[in-house]
Amino acid sequence: MKKLLLLVFGVTALSFSSYAQADQYNLKSQNLHKRVVKTIEHGYTYHEKSGGFVKSSVTINSYNDDGNLTQKYYVYNSTYSGSTTTTETMYHYNSDNQLTRTEDISAKKGSYSFHYEFTYDNKGRLTKKESVYKSGTRYVYNYFYDNKGRLIREEYLGSNGNVSSRSTYTYSGRKKTKVYKSYDKNGNVSATYTSYYKNDQLIRFVTQSKYSNSDSTYRYDRNDNMIATEYKNKSNSSTTYHYEYDNRDNWVKKYHKSSGKYHYFYFREIIFNNGKTTGSTNFDRNFINKHGNFANVSVVNIVPTKNTTTNNTTTNNNTTTTTYSNSDMPVFRQKNYIFNYVNLNKKVNRLNGEASIIVKDNDRMSKNATVEFVYKFGGKTYRGDYTVISYLNLKEKGYHFWSLKSKTKNATIAFSIQHKKKYIQAKDMYLAAMINISQNGKSTGFYLEE
Repeated sequence: MKKLLLLVFGVTALSFSSYAQADQYNLKSQNLHKRVVKTIEHGYTYHEKSGGFVKSSVTINSYNDDGNLTQKYYVYNSTYSGSTTTTETMYHYNSDNQLTRTEDISAKKGSYSFHYEFTYDNKGRLTKKESVYKSGTRYVYNYFYDNKGRLIREEYLGSNGNVSSRSTYTYSGRKKTKVYKSYDKNGNVSATYTSYYKNDQLIRFVTQSKYSNSDSTYRYDRNDNMIATEYKNKSNSSTTYHYEYDNRDNWVKKYHKSSGKYHYFYFREIIFNNGKTTGSTNFDRNFINKHGNFANVSVVNIVPTKNTTTNNTTTNNNTTTTTYSNSDMPVFRQKNYIFNYVNLNKKVNRLNGEASIIVKDNDRMSKNATVEFVYKFGGKTYRGDYTVISYLNLKEKGYHFWSLKSKTKNATIAFSIQHKKKYIQAKDMYLAAMINISQNGKSTGFYLEE
């Protein structure tokens, strides 16, 4: 199962905007200063099994003369599986600089199976966002405002036309509170996520659900970049950030440390409309040595950690036996999710749908249990029965992990549930779980939200 990037928030807008934040892709929302036309960012992480630093990501953002993002190219190298995922997205605007359409061109350039469309009212406010398929299927997000023009509600309609999730906003001066609720198939609230903002900066995030609760706070530096994330009632789980800036207050080097054990470094080159540049994507050993004592400060090839993490492992006469405990396993007969992104053969595509996991003969996904996986997208339903092969509670990585095998075909599933939902800003999503299906040398991964 692919290991996703750790939780990173980037809400840095200086003005108090009442529009839908998820649909602003410009220099201001990215906290970039002066007339930037392109940024190139290389990310590295220290990986013990590989014996040094590995290049984990490359991000290239291009902006037009109005400062709007027009193209995003992103490559992620998984230290878990060793695989590479590439996404490329185009952004289109009207004469009023309003985002009107986004297209994922990763799968096949020039051939779009899916895209977003945006609709605005005569006051320039976003009122509807639609994901549109070639088949004609549409999924709709609706936005509502008060008489002061402030966003007060967002609703996502599932394939059946019912509200699948709803966000409400309340305001008090420069403060804003967002309450996001997801619903099960019976219309009951399954989880609540509350975000607290001050001057449009996220300062606290609280989750409440049947399976997990969390409370996080965030701090920023004078340049409005996040410098710390602190988790209530959890020791040794804080996240810190350190930056170096150019003379325009744009960061060009960033160090991200999570839970005291995960280390991420980012080096960024910034290109301006006059042709001048600041920063560099070069691997900077001096910057790295300032922030840690690593055995090898060199870039090495990835040695995947896949199939190396075990619980209660003993070795005798060159034979390794691994046992798994069900004591921490989540108890449920059925879980329902929505998804907006799917990884098709190492390329992430936008795809809206629903997924259900149904345990047929137990109250949890214990070994040998029969589990039905159901997917709905593009107006069609797909389903299959699988047998649980193994379970791991990967506490250090923050998720439960199951391996399953199909009862009827040559297919396997890797399924994981996050201990704590993670907000992924790049996708504007709260990641709850992941499914990865492997069959005949091909793989499909679903990024799941509740």
